Amino acid sequence: MGEANIEEELWNIFTYYTLHGNPLDPEHIRASQFVKLTRDCQIIGTTLSEAEIPLTEADINVAYTAEVTRADKIAGKGSDRKKMNYNDFLTVLMKLAVRVYPRARTVDDAFQRLLMDNILPLASRRRPDAVDMFIMNDDVNRLFDYYREALEQIFAFYATSDKRTTAAMIAANNASSSRISNSSMLGYSGRSPGRATKAVNSMKGALGYQEFLKFASDFDLSNSVILSTIELGDIYLSSIKAVEPDSTIRKLTFLEFWETLVRCALVAYSKISDTTILDKIRGLFLYMWRSINKSVPRAFTDRRNVSTYAGDLLSGAMLFNKRFTAAWAQDNYRDYLSPDPRVLETGKTVLNRVAKQLQGNSSTNSFYRSSSSISNTLMNDNNNIDNNNDIDNSNNYGYDNNTDNNNNIPTSSTTTNTNNNQNNGVYFGYGGY
Repeated sequence: MGEANIEEELWNIFTYYTLHGNPLDPEHIRASQFVKLTRDCQIIGTTLSEAEIPLTEADINVAYTAEVTRADKIAGKGSDRKKMNYNDFLTVLMKLAVRVYPRARTVDDAFQRLLMDNILPLASRRRPDAVDMFIMNDDVNRLFDYYREALEQIFAFYATSDKRTTAAMIAANNASSSRISNSSMLGYSGRSPGRATKAVNSMKGALGYQEFLKFASDFDLSNSVILSTIELGDIYLSSIKAVEPDSTIRKLTFLEFWETLVRCALVAYSKISDTTILDKIRGLFLYMWRSINKSVPRAFTDRRNVSTYAGDLLSGAMLFNKRFTAAWAQDNYRDYLSPDPRVLETGKTVLNRVAKQLQGNSSTNSFYRSSSSISNTLMNDNNNIDNNNDIDNSNNYGYDNNTDNNNNIPTSSTTTNTNNNQNNGVYFGYGGY
């Protein structure tokens, strides 16, 4: 495992425990979650420890408090965060490594053993799914282009400027634009990569974690029905492009914001719908569209005095509403998350379709003719046997020996109207549709 991969794994481990400790603050790990990590990794006890006196939960709490206090003193006067960030997390693990493996020759050896024997194989972690194949899909690109202007205005409302992350923003946007432009379409709907990058880099801000949660709340995505706060936190962290982990979490660029929407659709609907990624995103937009009239005006009122782009929320929401309504009408107001109508076909329907195909096949027709000939021969032979058994008796009773060997074998020609079950015009119980 390379250095970059180890760092990424440690970041995913750290953020897993921070999200499960407090999903509103994924930058800091609580003492209780740090103790849980050491218990999961068998640092506490004697199972994988070489310490003469095994570490206890009390020892871990003392180490946690000592490191946070040390970091506060270094930060200077006025710092009173009392919480452990990612850099503090690495430092305290290094110090614990010497106590867990006291016979190691150097600090480096002890830290390596702690990572390879305890942390990396045993700790829980976030496992971000790869979504490049979905984002680079031609249909998804076209959908992005259709809603881009509306989403940019909504993004601008929630985004806040941060000079500290400007350079990282530009680098990440360049990487994102280059990756997306490798799809079969050029950029998005014919835009050149340079033009797309310029449009994104000109945005005066980036979307922070708290602002992202506010967006999810305003558009009714943050609830038990759609997405939990932990899931939203994981989506946010997974959408940030790979950079060297820092003690603080970088903000989202616009293209990364689009990736969060794709991930939201996948996480929210993959367990309840087998439809395409395109329809999952449309289903997410349907859910967002329903919340516009009740949530967006309230969000505008609450934040109009603190956001430079307050007007963008209203104009973006209006444009989003217009675009979605037109697209949904073109799709006959269908339920985007409903299964493929072919899944609802009955066995009888499929049998009828197969029968029609077989009847139109010349080799099948010759098979039917051969089967009919064999049946006629067998019936004639049976009739001859019966007639030879008692010819005299048949004459005495006046029967004619010319037995009727006409075989009236019915030819089944079942024709059933196949119900394609196209559910055009599914309504969800909202008034006015």
